[in-house]
Amino acid sequence: MIRGRPLAAAMCGLFAVAACGGGGSGVPSNRPAAFKGTVKVALVDVFSGSFGFFGGYLQNSLQVEADELNAKGGLLGYKIEITTADDQLSPDQGASLVRQQLADSNVKLLVGPSFTSVFLAAKPIINQSKVPNCLPAVAADSAMDGAVNSFRTQEQDRYRIPAVLNYVAKNTQVKKIGLIYEGDATGQSYDQQLGTAAQAAGLEYVGAAFTTATATDHKPLVQQMIAKGAQGVILSNNSTTAGRTALAIQQLGVKDKLAQFGFSGLGGYTYPQLGGDTVDGTIFAATIQSYLTDIPESKWPATYRDFVKKITTQYGYSSNGLEMKGTPLAADCMIEWSKAVQKANAFDGTKVVKAWEALDIPPTQNVLGVREKFSASNHNAVPQEGIFVYQWAKQADGKFRLKQLVGPAGT
Repeated sequence: MIRGRPLAAAMCGLFAVAACGGGGSGVPSNRPAAFKGTVKVALVDVFSGSFGFFGGYLQNSLQVEADELNAKGGLLGYKIEITTADDQLSPDQGASLVRQQLADSNVKLLVGPSFTSVFLAAKPIINQSKVPNCLPAVAADSAMDGAVNSFRTQEQDRYRIPAVLNYVAKNTQVKKIGLIYEGDATGQSYDQQLGTAAQAAGLEYVGAAFTTATATDHKPLVQQMIAKGAQGVILSNNSTTAGRTALAIQQLGVKDKLAQFGFSGLGGYTYPQLGGDTVDGTIFAATIQSYLTDIPESKWPATYRDFVKKITTQYGYSSNGLEMKGTPLAADCMIEWSKAVQKANAFDGTKVVKAWEALDIPPTQNVLGVREKFSASNHNAVPQEGIFVYQWAKQADGKFRLKQLVGPAGT
């Protein structure tokens, strides 16, 4: 696993020699003499409660990319500043904060809100504002319908659902699958999609058991799945909710009867922390998570490896000692937006959105390590070949690691 260099060394890497004590050498500094001004990237997301760490991870990811751009003279000569607001996972609060942030004429990019219900509440405001918007974690594909200014870095359901179900059908004994999820827009969307998707994979979908983000006892939900004949269950993309479901499976002693599957949210270490031993063997589809696997760093995409170094150097690891405090999904928001601004040669929202729709970013120039090709009809960054299938595996030291089962494009 990568362990970061001391902070002072990392900062020296961001600036010219003169900035780190080499001023008398006669070597010219690469730092700008002065910025033309400041533009803001506003992050509206969750910073409080059991899922509050996520907003911090998004902020860190945006900040390391902003620092790198600022060290090179900024964007079109302007310094980038990150501002944040806590939507508390509330649709009303999220919409209000989005309105406030977009009222500031210096805000040139909005990141978030994450979670479908909060985004949907803010979506009309975002559309009307003409300010580009990037979404690192809006799960439902349908949420992107009519989102004319929004671009998404999270993988699409139409790719990740088949990736999981096809793997389950081909490599496990599970034939009947159910869903335990919040009864929000995302949960309802999955319930609608899983019947057809399961059938296409040769599985039977037995239905959903809905919960809330605040419910702590998931045993009745698990019992409901068992009663329906489910042999496996798709868990919530909220790692806290998923962890509570896994814990209930453990408490009921039905791990051998109910396998656990899901999507990128299960890659958060909160899931194994809450779910305990039952998490061992959980299979999920996500974008690249190589740093949590035993895959050698030399085989990681170079841009992804550099991002992990930047995050762990500047912010370290979470309390479990394994999870980095950042996500490539947010970093790519900054990368895509900066390229669109440069292509448009302006911060004007309408021009930047049009330029964003014309981007074709090669794998070597983004953190996710995939080709990000946009169009007027496609505002999603991650193509089908950017989907991985992982499995949580408990190690001899009691900690969990990921095993990569399927690489990009099913390799």
